[in-house]
Amino acid sequence: MLGRADDVINSGGVKISLSDVEAQINKIIPTAEIITFSMPDDKWGQMLCLASTTAVDLVKIKAALGPVLTPKSSFVFQSIPRTTLGKPDRIMAAEIAKKMVTK
Repeated sequence: MLGRADDVINSGGVKISLSDVEAQINKIIPTAEIITFSMPDDKWGQMLCLASTTAVDLVKIKAALGPVLTPKSSFVFQSIPRTTLGKPDRIMAAEIAKKMVTK
């Protein structure tokens, strides 16, 4: 089931619910604090990304979720950005990741 419209990305022509991917990754790695978000990508349109406060094993995630729902890039953040309501702040996560890539 797909979530809210701002929670769904289009990556390579496939609609992906970020919150659904998070829920599935949380089942695989229940102790990891994570956030999924998208970044622009020339090949995919929007690239599925993952950030965590610790390193995560994308190979393990890919074995469980397959290639479509596996993040194409992962980042380690000091903390997961949240909105004032305490929800994951995907826009801020993408901004933090962009700064990490351009350094």
